[in-house]
Amino acid sequence: LLLGLVVLIMAALLVFVLYPVVLVLRHSLVTPDGLGLDNYELLAQRRLYRNALRNSLGVATLVGALSVVLGYVVAFTLARTDVPLKRALHNLTILPIVSPPFSGAISILFLFGFNGLVTRHLLGLRDFSIYGFWGVVASQVFTFAPIAYLSLRGVLAGINPTLEDAAMNVGATRWQVFSRVVLPLSLPGVASAFLVVFIESMADFGNPLVLAGASFPMLAPQAYLEITGSFNLPRGAMLAVVLLVPSLTAFALQRYYINKRQYVTVTGKPTASTTKAVGPAAKWLLFSVVVLFALVVIAFYGVILVGAVTAVWGFDYTLTLRHFQYVFAVGWDTVKDTVLVAVTSTPVSGLLGMLIAFLVVRRRFPGRGAMELLSIERFPFQQSLSEMADFYAMRDMDGVPLPVERLPLARALSGEVFHDYRLLSHGASGQDTVLSFSGAPVHDDEGAIEGAVVIFRDVTTTQKLERAKDDFLAVAAHELRSPL
Repeated sequence: LLLGLVVLIMAALLVFVLYPVVLVLRHSLVTPDGLGLDNYELLAQRRLYRNALRNSLGVATLVGALSVVLGYVVAFTLARTDVPLKRALHNLTILPIVSPPFSGAISILFLFGFNGLVTRHLLGLRDFSIYGFWGVVASQVFTFAPIAYLSLRGVLAGINPTLEDAAMNVGATRWQVFSRVVLPLSLPGVASAFLVVFIESMADFGNPLVLAGASFPMLAPQAYLEITGSFNLPRGAMLAVVLLVPSLTAFALQRYYINKRQYVTVTGKPTASTTKAVGPAAKWLLFSVVVLFALVVIAFYGVILVGAVTAVWGFDYTLTLRHFQYVFAVGWDTVKDTVLVAVTSTPVSGLLGMLIAFLVVRRRFPGRGAMELLSIERFPFQQSLSEMADFYAMRDMDGVPLPVERLPLARALSGEVFHDYRLLSHGASGQDTVLSFSGAPVHDDEGAIEGAVVIFRDVTTTQKLERAKDDFLAVAAHELRSPL
C-alpha cells in the first residue's frame, strides 16, 4: 500500500509539476535559429531584466524576514502565553490566507493611494506615492505573514513548556530560556517558514501587478507581460526559469543548514504549563503587536467592503449597489467558474498535501527528497505556455488576422511611434469592437528601448458614425450629380 501511494503521488508530481517545468525550460531555449542561450544573454544585456531580478530578490528577502518575525511574534503569543481572545485573534490572523492575494494591494491603494483615505483625506498628502518597493513589501507581508504564522504555530506549540521550567530552575534568565531553549528548538520551523514565504513572494503576481508600477519591474509580472503583451513566449519562459533559480537555491541552503544540526529533546511525560520565558510586561507588549495586526486586517477588509458599495472611492462616497449589479450581469460566468474550480481543487489539494506531508515526515523511501522539492516548489506558469490563449485576437479593419509584429505593443517595442491605429477585437459577447491605439517606445539613459507605452480607446460608436457620415455624403454626392 505504501509503495503504491508513493508511486501514485510521484506520478502526479511528475505530470503536473516537473513536466510543465521541463516544457518552460525548453521554450526558454528557443531562438530563431533553433535552440540556444540567446534569451539568457538578454538578462545581462537589458537593464529592465536585471532590475526585475534585483527587485524581486530584494523584495522576497525582506518580505521573508519581516513575515517570519511577525509570524513568530503572533505564533509565540497565541501558542505560548495565556493572553485573552486567542480564538478571535487566530481567526483574524489567518484571514488573509483565504482571501484573494491581491486584496491586500487593493486595500493599500484605498488607504494609502493618491486618493487614499489616510494619505489624502486624513493627512492631506498630495504627492505621496505608495507604488514601488515599499508598497509591494507592505502588501506581501500582509498576505504572507499569516502563512509564516501557521508554520510556526505548530512548531512552538510542540515545544514542551517543562523545558523552560527546568532551565529556570537551574538559574537561567528569561532571555536565556528563550534564546537557548525555545529559539534553537524552533529554528527548523523558522527556516521552513522563511523558505515558503520567500518562494511565495518570488512567484507572487497579483500584488506586484497592482503596486509595483512601471518604474519598479519584477520578474513574475514581467514574464507575464512578455508572453501576453509582447507575445514573446521564449523570452517570457526565460524569465520564468530565472524566477525559479532563487527559489531552488533557498531550498538547498535551508536543507543544508537544517541537516547540519540535530534538534532532539528528551523529556519525560509532559505536563500542562505555560511559558515562563516572558514576564507580564513582555507578554502584554507581544499581545499589543498581535492586536495591532488584527486591527490592520479588520481595516484592510473593511475598506474593501465599503469600497464595494461606494460610487467612486476618493471622490464620491455615495452608497450604491451598481458595482454588484455589474459583476452579476457581466462577470457571473467568471464567478461561477472560480467557485467551481475552488470547490473542486480544494479537497484534492488538501488530501494530496496531507499524504505528502505524512510520507515526507514519517516514512523513509527512495526519492523522498525529490517528492519534498516538487511539492514545495511553486513555479509560475506551470501550464504549458504554448497552449496559453491569445487574449486579444486582433484583426485589421478588413478582418484579416494580424501577425505578431503588427500588434500595437510589438510596433512600439520596435521603435515605431503611431497614433489612431485602428483594429478589430472579437469580444466575449461575439461582437466586434473597434479599438484605436496610440503608442511609442520608452528609451533608457543610453538610448536603448527598455519598454513601450500603448494606450487605446473604444471607438466603435465613432467608427459607426463615421461610416454613416461617409455613406450619407456618398449618397448626397450621387443625388447632386443625378439630373432632376
